[in-house]
Amino acid sequence: MASAKHTSQIPSHQLVGYHGVGSIYELRTHWKEKQATLHSVMVAGLDYWNTDALQELHDPVLENILGVRKFYMPSLPEDAEYSKSAIPVVRFPRWLVCNRCHRLGKVPHEFNDIGFSGPLCNAAGCKGHGVPVRLVVACRAGHVDDFPWVYWAHGGNGACNNPALRLTVQSGTTSLAGLMVSCLNPDCSDYNKEYSLGRALHQRFLCTGNRPWLNDHEGCSEKGHALFRHSSTLYFPEVVSAVSIPPYSQELYQRLQKVAARDISRIQSAHKRGREIDWEEILDSLRDDIRWLANYTDEQIIQALKSLAFITENRLEDHMANERLALLNGYPETDRSVFVATPIPSEALTPNVARIFHSLVGVDRLRVVQVLNGFSRITHYGDRAALSKNDFDWKPAVELHGEGIYLEFNRDSLLQWAAQTNVRARVKPLEDLAGDHQQEKAHPVSVFLHTLAHLLIKQLSLDSGYGMGALRERLYVNPREESWMAGILIYVAATTATGTLGGLVRQANPGRLEELLYSIYEEAQWCSSDPLCLETDKPVDDVLNLAACHACCLISETSCDWRNQFLDRALVVGLPGQESLGFLSGMLGEQTIK
Repeated sequence: MASAKHTSQIPSHQLVGYHGVGSIYELRTHWKEKQATLHSVMVAGLDYWNTDALQELHDPVLENILGVRKFYMPSLPEDAEYSKSAIPVVRFPRWLVCNRCHRLGKVPHEFNDIGFSGPLCNAAGCKGHGVPVRLVVACRAGHVDDFPWVYWAHGGNGACNNPALRLTVQSGTTSLAGLMVSCLNPDCSDYNKEYSLGRALHQRFLCTGNRPWLNDHEGCSEKGHALFRHSSTLYFPEVVSAVSIPPYSQELYQRLQKVAARDISRIQSAHKRGREIDWEEILDSLRDDIRWLANYTDEQIIQALKSLAFITENRLEDHMANERLALLNGYPETDRSVFVATPIPSEALTPNVARIFHSLVGVDRLRVVQVLNGFSRITHYGDRAALSKNDFDWKPAVELHGEGIYLEFNRDSLLQWAAQTNVRARVKPLEDLAGDHQQEKAHPVSVFLHTLAHLLIKQLSLDSGYGMGALRERLYVNPREESWMAGILIYVAATTATGTLGGLVRQANPGRLEELLYSIYEEAQWCSSDPLCLETDKPVDDVLNLAACHACCLISETSCDWRNQFLDRALVVGLPGQESLGFLSGMLGEQTIK
């Protein structure tokens, strides 16, 4: 394992995302003022993290849902403390190619890397640098290993006793077919034979069960797929997030989570064993140690401790339903709460806005906790890979503070639109390809809301002062009648406790929202990839989208809840001759044509 020192830094929120445990990251080390070296590394498992130097974080609902007792937040410390709290990494892929003599090898054999200052070629007379190879092998069970270079350099036959490999590039080509692997051992039967990598991505290999982030192997019956080391399919993080809502967003609850974790555990233990809880002893102990509790009565403290100790929500869906209710009900700015929401009175909504939305809420302040629960490879829904070899009572997480706007849609208008025959027929190809666990996402209401959320983010980035990559969506969607939800939270958040600047919450104005809808409707009718984009009526290459591309609907995957899938612009604006297919066409129609 190598601990990063004098290196580039990964933002903490990315360590709980696409640069989390098991991901590959290009790390730059700086040893001299004008010298930087590139390393390809993999973030190590939780077994190797120094939790003593990390910031402890709590969210009682997520702790109960995920079955842990706490979270730890990666931090970006000052240089003096960097070695203590830096997240460890391991070199991966291990194979390197010399940028001068083109030999293939590893550290410390063909290359040396003293003090992680950058791999240098060991060949006589060569002063080249080792560059990470482009290919790795991964399987659907989450394992990943080096590409079998020795196997490939010998044509898939047995390797010689002393392989000496070289990777060269044929002139006039930049594709894999132009990369040639050969063995330079004079005693090898494949001496100087060149084997092209042109078919490498189509080849399947026996999985070795390698887990370099945990420094171990395990048995595996899956087939390995050759992938580029920067392929987007090599790492899919499973991030679970929650918005802190009352009562847990209140100052008393927030502070007790940090200072009374041991007392909360005692209360839970006594309850499980059927013992009587000695509230007087607990209160005396807390008041002796914590002066600010003098601002609260015994009853307030006991109620807070009970709420923190006995959480009834054990599914994320249940908590999201409660989040939605908290957004609709609103919460005033009191007690330094990390959740402040202001519903706009229904009589203040303009007629057009009222036809589309049931409620509009300005979220002046919110706290979002994001937790890395695991990751998968090859597909979004592959086997979840482990973050550690041992079972821990914690997971990595990050705390974000910010603002947003919440839009609750008119149920009757949505159901009437979704019941149309052409609307149901439009999403049928998505429903056929979506698995059982994704059928709700393929529902017309879900696809429409998700697509509109992306269009909102694109338009709000022009009006709110925030970049498109800073805005995020949180979808409250459930088309089932008994648990109906149809809402969108667009928010912006930062890792600093000071939060953001207020440019987004100011958009929670009925007049501004109506202008926003007009702009979205007009912009979404045209895409630079039309007519090809708009005429797409079946998913292509198993990507569960219809009329959606990077030019019109797709956004950064870090901003999207559903990995840029289940999108269809036609459900927003309709098709030529089928205007009723688009929800906004029926709600706004020719009113937008000015």
